[in-house]
Formats: sequence, structure tokens, C-alpha cells
Amino acid sequence: MGTIELRVIPTTSPALSETMRLCPLRAGLSKASTASTYSLGNPKAWLGAAYHAVLEAAGRIGDRAETAYQEAWADAVRKQHERAQSHPLNRRFGRPEQWPGYHMIRAMAMLRAKEIGHSRSTEPSNPSYHGYGPREEYLTGAGGLIVGRPDFVRGDSIIDYKTGEVREGSASDALKPTFTRQLQIYAYLVRERTGVWPIRGVVIPMEGRSVEVALDPDECDRVVSNAVAILDSYNQTISAGGSATRLARPSPEACSWCPYQAICPPFWEAADGTWTESLGSVAVSGTVVALREPTLDGTSISLTLLIVKGTEPSAAIELGPLRFDIHISLGQIQTGSRIRATGLTKRPNGSLNTAMRTIIVVSDDIPKIIIPEPDPSNSDPPLTV
Repeated sequence: MGTIELRVIPTTSPALSETMRLCPLRAGLSKASTASTYSLGNPKAWLGAAYHAVLEAAGRIGDRAETAYQEAWADAVRKQHERAQSHPLNRRFGRPEQWPGYHMIRAMAMLRAKEIGHSRSTEPSNPSYHGYGPREEYLTGAGGLIVGRPDFVRGDSIIDYKTGEVREGSASDALKPTFTRQLQIYAYLVRERTGVWPIRGVVIPMEGRSVEVALDPDECDRVVSNAVAILDSYNQTISAGGSATRLARPSPEACSWCPYQAICPPFWEAADGTWTESLGSVAVSGTVVALREPTLDGTSISLTLLIVKGTEPSAAIELGPLRFDIHISLGQIQTGSRIRATGLTKRPNGSLNTAMRTIIVVSDDIPKIIIPEPDPSNSDPPLTV
């Protein structure tokens, strides 16, 4: 059993500050390189990165060369695919064309790129800051503690493109609070760069109508101060040492879609049967009491698990068929092994089913999440604001 060490995080961003707000432990794990081995990626997020790469190309070159948009998409997808194929869990997703939403997201990327390329030549941009510069170009603020790069700054507006749902509810026109706060942080960063406050934020979803919010300077300042305070609190905890579980905020909301469920001790201590609906999946931990022989072609196996913890009551359940090429830990499992399974689904008859997002790990192989003991020889003071 190895360890995952949580370290001080020097800067936050609009997206990271939202993760820290939800669960500081999840934020810390996202910055620990060794934790990624146990977390499953999201092809929709990879396609979202490609979507933004196309928009970046449109913002840079305008509408003179549509082939450049296609090349930007192909290059971004290729890089995402190469990373996925080198990851022990993510390679299960196969070719990019098989990723959920691939063709629709690509088509919408080309459509939005044409809109951006045309508007670039007809609308004025903020003279002090031009959105969508090089990808490594970030704005900084709050003494360097916050970094970020809005998609576009046009005139007095911040424009942000999203690939997922942006409204608070299906019948609501209100923007999700998390996206409002991100726009407010971007506004603060733009003011730091230009000296001028943007007055509105516009979120443009991949499909449907855009959503606009007013950007009040006092509220932007408050949101930034809160983001910095959350960062400071996290780093003070890390600097003080002690148990990493103090950083956890387990709840169905915080743990939903969290890629670290399988290795997170507070999740398994808190999750129960009331979580399933909000969590969106089933997670169980227990002992393997029976193991079936591999199928004739040797590609998969089935097992019986006696549940001890998780979102299902204690019972013996059947799991399978489980493919060896997807669940890489299967070769280590024997009768009597303790395992955890996350990302399961429930059939109409109540039985459990594996899905593409199912992760199975052997409990004894799960690394311990730690905060290294403070080094008394280190004279650097902890991060403060």
C-alpha cells in the first residue's frame, strides 16, 4: 500500500475554487499526481477541452480558414486520446469517435467557431485585453493567488462558453451559482489587468439560449475574497499536518461524480442507502465470497460480493461479467479479497449492473491519503492572505 501526499496549493482558479468550496479533499487529490491512477476520466470533459481549442483558434485567426478549426479539433482530440490510452483506467473508452457526444460536440464547435470568427472581424474587443490569447496566457490577481483566463472579453462583457447544462433547473432561466461565481472571478481578474470592470457576464451553452448576469464590483470582490479565504484555509490545514480526512466534506452533492470515491475513506464512512438517488450511481464495498471461472474466451469473470459498506444494504450480490481489459485489478482478486466497486447502476429488478464508469479496486491496494508532517527545518511561513 502506497501513499498519496497532499501538498500546499499555491494558487486557485475559478474552477478550482468551486471544487474547494464543495470539498477541499477532492481539490487536494486533484493536484496530487499519484491520485490520478485511481480516478476515471470523463470523455465529455476531454471533448470539452477540444471544443474550447476550436474556439481559441477562431478567436485567434477569425473566419479566414475553416480548415484551421478542423485541425485544431483533430489536434486537441489526438492529445486527449493519447493521454487516455496511457492511463490504466481511461483506455477503456476506446477511439474518440466512440466517446459520448463526439459528433454533436464537434459539429457545435465548428458552428460556434464560425460565429466567433465572424464577430471577431465586426465587433470591438476590450482594447486592454484580448480574450483567447495563447493557452498559457493567464490573468492573475489577489497578489498572485488567483489565476484564470476567460474565454473572451468583448467590450464591457465577459463571454464564457460551456458544453454542459448552464441553468439552475430545466424550467429556470437563472444561471447556476457556480458559473456566476466563475464569471465574477474573471471580472475581478480583468479589472486587475485593465483597471476597468466588465459590467456583464454572458454564458453561451453548446445548445440553447445564452444566459446573462450583471457583474457588480462589490459582489465580485466578495467572491474573490471568499475564494482566497478557502485557499488559505486549505493551505493552513496542510501546513499544520495531521489527518487528511479533516479536509473532507462528504455528502451526496459533494461526492456525486467525484472521481476519487473508490479511494476516499470519508466517502465510505458516510455513504448509505439514502445517497443513491442523489449520487447518481451505486457504490459498495465488501468481501468476495465466490469467484467464477473465466469465460471460455478468457476475457471476463464474475463474482459474488458480500456487501459490508456503501449505498446498498448488507447482502450477497452478483457482479459480472467483468472484463479483464477494463478492470485491471481482477487478476489480483481471490475468494476472501476485500474490494470496492463504484459507478455501478441498478436494474429495474433491484440487481446491480456494471457500467462504463464502474471502478473496481482491491481494498488492500488502496493508497493512504496523508498530509506530510511539517518540516521543522523549513523556515517558510504558511500561506496567508
